[in-house]
Amino acid sequence: MTEIRPCFAAFHVDDLEASARFYRDGLGIDLQPSHDPRHEEISWHDPYFHFALFPKEAPREPALGLFVEDLSAAHERLVGMGARVDRAPYVAPWGREARYLDPDGNLISITERKTHRTQGQ
Repeated sequence: MTEIRPCFAAFHVDDLEASARFYRDGLGIDLQPSHDPRHEEISWHDPYFHFALFPKEAPREPALGLFVEDLSAAHERLVGMGARVDRAPYVAPWGREARYLDPDGNLISITERKTHRTQGQ
């Protein structure tokens, strides 16, 4: 199996202000309001990881994002085991990505980062 690494996590919360305060003041995660005032976020860059809080009524975002070395192999493996595909592999500005539903309906994104191999595919 190829290397897989978490790169994104999002929680849909009942009370954005209370949850942001919990993560910011209680855990020391420096969440900041995003360009969309309805959610708070932070990114780390080495290695890259993005964490966000969204209100429950916000449009659905992936709960977890993962980087993989080979999206085609990951896609085949997931489809082969009967995973529900939310969005088949497509080219995004940051690389090739696909989205799946886990057994409980949580949306998971899997991304093969943009390299010379993924550009234009």
